[in-house]
Amino acid sequence: MKSSFSESKTPAVSAWIAALLSLIIPGLGQFYLGRRPRGIGIFVAAAALGFLVAWSELPGLFIGVALIWLWNLLDAHALARGEALSPSLVVIVALLITYGIGWKEIGVDVNKVVTRFTDMKPVLLDLVHPDVYAFHQTQQVGTANFYTPCGPGGSGQPAVPPGQPELLLEPTCGDAGQPVAIHGLHFTPDEHGTLVWVDPIGNETELRDVTTKQFIDLVPNASGEFTITIPVPSVIPAGQKITQPLQNQVEARFTKSVGNPYPSDIFVLVMQKMVETVALALMATLFSIILAIPLSFLAARNIVGTTNAGVVLYYVMRMFFNVVRSVDPLVWGLVVVVWVGLGPFAGV
Repeated sequence: MKSSFSESKTPAVSAWIAALLSLIIPGLGQFYLGRRPRGIGIFVAAAALGFLVAWSELPGLFIGVALIWLWNLLDAHALARGEALSPSLVVIVALLITYGIGWKEIGVDVNKVVTRFTDMKPVLLDLVHPDVYAFHQTQQVGTANFYTPCGPGGSGQPAVPPGQPELLLEPTCGDAGQPVAIHGLHFTPDEHGTLVWVDPIGNETELRDVTTKQFIDLVPNASGEFTITIPVPSVIPAGQKITQPLQNQVEARFTKSVGNPYPSDIFVLVMQKMVETVALALMATLFSIILAIPLSFLAARNIVGTTNAGVVLYYVMRMFFNVVRSVDPLVWGLVVVVWVGLGPFAGV
């Protein structure tokens, strides 16, 4: 006569012995009660989670391991009385521990997600407003030399033809952090420009307002003039001795769009790459068909499996296909790039 688990157990089985065994080793009480697969599963789960928590150096997660250990003890006690606890608690706790370790290992930083969102805005704006078209541009540039530090020979300025954009500095030499007044002359009124500092080795830095931290926006008045005061950027490494003044340049750049719009370089490049992608897909499909037709027949058992030699060929082809599939596409890509070089042909 068949009976349920609760009917098959006799009162002689001590629930407290099973609970004590599970307290010593998770799953041992279940194993003692004849529920060996359940006991082994509990032991493996508890041991694996305990190892992961110890490895992750997150001691707070041991609370979850303790909960599983307690559930295992109560489960053994319940099994001895013909009952069984639901494993839902174990599954939930195991998932929480796993995701907690994953959260720590990948370095999730919610603060950066919030505070650095503004850094992503330029990229999002470029995606929403792609450069489909462009304009021809004219540029007005005014240049002046600034020398750090002051010394003999540090006073030369570029020659500027009368009426052309010009910058006047006061003073024309000094040390890092010292304020310098920049006066612009002969620029187009009401245009918007930027201020750029070029260090002695040619590195360019667009200057920011020291208060707002935004890039400086130069706007000449109706007479084509502007005046702004900035601190001298640091261009000399700390501790480095300078025997003579180093020449820096200050540039005021004004760019203006003129003429009719035309397709931008980015738009043309995108269109070229779209055509290239379609062509790549077509050629890849063609080559795949050429290779697949003969190989697929050789790997079809109902076609080549009628003879002993055909069966051998079938298994060889199946093994070949399994090997090809088991290698990651990225690895095949690296192999092909080494073989034929970079370019669309390697993609095919």
